[in-house]
Amino acid sequence: MPANKKANLRYQVLDKCFSDFYHQYSFQKLLDEVNNALAVSSPDYEYISVRTLRDDIAYMKSESGYSAPIKVYHDAIKPYYRYDDRKFSINKRPMTTSEAGQLIEAINLLKRFAGMPDMEWMEDFTHKMEAEFNINQSNRAIVGFDRLDEFKGSEFFNPIFEAIVGKYVLLLEYKPFGKELIKVTISPHYLKQYNNRWYVIGFVEGLKYLPTYALDRIISISKGKEEFIDGKINYDKDFYSDIIGGTHTNGMKKERIVLQVDESYEDYFTSRPVYDGIKPVKGEAHQYYMDILPNYELLTYLMSHADKIKVLSSETGYVEREIKEKLASACKIWNVN
Repeated sequence: MPANKKANLRYQVLDKCFSDFYHQYSFQKLLDEVNNALAVSSPDYEYISVRTLRDDIAYMKSESGYSAPIKVYHDAIKPYYRYDDRKFSINKRPMTTSEAGQLIEAINLLKRFAGMPDMEWMEDFTHKMEAEFNINQSNRAIVGFDRLDEFKGSEFFNPIFEAIVGKYVLLLEYKPFGKELIKVTISPHYLKQYNNRWYVIGFVEGLKYLPTYALDRIISISKGKEEFIDGKINYDKDFYSDIIGGTHTNGMKKERIVLQVDESYEDYFTSRPVYDGIKPVKGEAHQYYMDILPNYELLTYLMSHADKIKVLSSETGYVEREIKEKLASACKIWNVN
């Protein structure tokens, strides 16, 4: 359990003890209560020390903490700790200026992520928080993200999002690149962003696979009357764990691909792997393998690094064939013999 979660748990346990006016909690009893709670929450917990408990109490009493009215009573066999105000609880107190500032910073960070349309409510909420707590926030960004504030198809983001949450079917008019317009009835399950492009994935009756549709190729959206079919899939874990990017290639299965990486590029390749499952080939210098579903994004990546990365083998031979064909076409365009 991360340290901040442990601290929050300790504060909650202490808050419960200080709010209990039917029992008397000495310092040792407080220490026991906190350690018991930690033991239940985490099997690999560590006992907190007397010093840690003293620091926790001091923090809860401080203005930077909870301004908790903790009082030590000496009218018993052992001194005990309790709130001086029966109505006080750290869960009832208003937000502090420090917490409000942290919340505003978190919202500002969220606003810098790419491609999230119709987020004006964040601006309104931020302004209200700044006014209420008299916080002056700098408009200067201190963290940079790849972003695309306006993208083709952004007007479809919210209707799809609402359909996923509300679990209702959508009728799409969809125009693939270089193909005729098609009409699709989809139970949308998931929105995915990759390389500044958004995709919707869901169930389409009659298809044995889950199709992916790019928002920038949608022409129109309307609400359907068909029954929504819930996929109950963990998309990050079950659908995207075996691919690069946002699209599945129909009919392709996962296969092992072995790569030869140029020594001059190897440090970059290993420090910023394009796929989590890349592993070194034992006993072979500069060789790596990955068990992956081949798709357009994988081919694009390998093509863009063709001068540094060579495909030595793939189980079906599909990846080598595609790369060679694309390289041959590129040579023709560039008049390379």
